[in-house]
Amino acid sequence: MKIGLVNGSPKKKNSASGLLLKEMKSLLTTKENTCQFEEMHLNEKEMTLEQLTLIESWDRIVFSFPLYVDGIPAHFLTCMQEMEKHLNPRTDGRDRTVYVMVNCGFFEGRQNRLAIDMIAHWCKKAGCIMGQGLGVGGGGMLSSLETLPPGKGPNRNLGKALETFSEAVIHQQSGSSILINPNFPRIAYRLAAQHNWRIQAKKNGLKRKDLSRKPKIR
Repeated sequence: MKIGLVNGSPKKKNSASGLLLKEMKSLLTTKENTCQFEEMHLNEKEMTLEQLTLIESWDRIVFSFPLYVDGIPAHFLTCMQEMEKHLNPRTDGRDRTVYVMVNCGFFEGRQNRLAIDMIAHWCKKAGCIMGQGLGVGGGGMLSSLETLPPGKGPNRNLGKALETFSEAVIHQQSGSSILINPNFPRIAYRLAAQHNWRIQAKKNGLKRKDLSRKPKIR
């Protein structure tokens, strides 16, 4: 049995999607010794024939990507359309189950629900079984908590969710989506985000008031 771990973040490194996959692989490796794990990072809108052929051999696929405008990042959606052609139909008669982790900058994990539903619809077209979705809120703070183990402090909900999610992957089971918020005051998360935006604006030659500018509509 092969489990594919696919990072759909456009970032080449240090992405929250990559961190979630890293924790997931650690859990899966600890609990499952009979499966082969293969990793792939899709940060461009085109896939190679080698990548598509590799995906065809996977029995379980775990997608991880950031929420973009309540949905799937455009480049990753293009890749999924390519996958669809290669995954459907499966010639060996075995089931292929898909799992997905979506993280967002919003505090509330429920904001990822629509993106998870999109993956479920895609599974029907690609001839796959939808396993389970995990929607993680507060994705903007995951990188700063990398040294903090899941299940501790602000990561308590995340740790429990990853445990449940990994069990579903290992046993190839389906279940309802898990939507979680960080164990951190919402107001504090918002203030920290605004502070970071001001720092980034300054680095890019902008002023604080520029953050409130609205585009002119012709």
